[in-house]
Amino acid sequence: MQVGEQLKRARTEKQLTQQTVAETLSVSRQTISSWETGHSYPDIDSLVALSDYYGISLDTLIKEDNDMKAYLKKEDVLKRLSPVTTLLLVIDVLFLIALMFNISALYDRGIMLLMGFINIGALLRLESFISDVKTPEERWTKRRPVLYGLSVVAIALGGVSLWLHWMALDSALILMILPIAIVIYREIRYARYNRQNS
Repeated sequence: MQVGEQLKRARTEKQLTQQTVAETLSVSRQTISSWETGHSYPDIDSLVALSDYYGISLDTLIKEDNDMKAYLKKEDVLKRLSPVTTLLLVIDVLFLIALMFNISALYDRGIMLLMGFINIGALLRLESFISDVKTPEERWTKRRPVLYGLSVVAIALGGVSLWLHWMALDSALILMILPIAIVIYREIRYARYNRQNS
């Protein structure tokens, strides 16, 4: 029997709602639903908590589900990939800062833009790999504060740069608008995911 089926059976036997379990484990109801339907798997900490909560041994939960075993191995891969995505993001930010503040020749600016787009392409490839393993909800809840913070910093930096005449109007607008557009895009995708899974 799959982990999701076991979790759902244990919850219904105890006559609990998904919301009750979600509140106990400090996750959303959609996450519980996603686990029970097999769209995603709980991480090892959540598995231990679910095992204790339902009174099911971890051995019983994991042993019969080959997909769950594969998922737990993927979690290890994800932990190793996470620093790579962070590094690529830092490289992109540094390139954009150099592009906005320091580049004078059109040729140099073109090269820097190309490098930035290549790095963004690498990030998107890693993102697609990660999305195969984690749900949009799990990813967005962790990244939301970081992207909102970067947006605020970018808007402030663009405003100060315009005020002090450090950069051209077009560059400052790109610096201020791009993070906002990314946040809006992510929020729309997250809302769509929640509507489909509720």
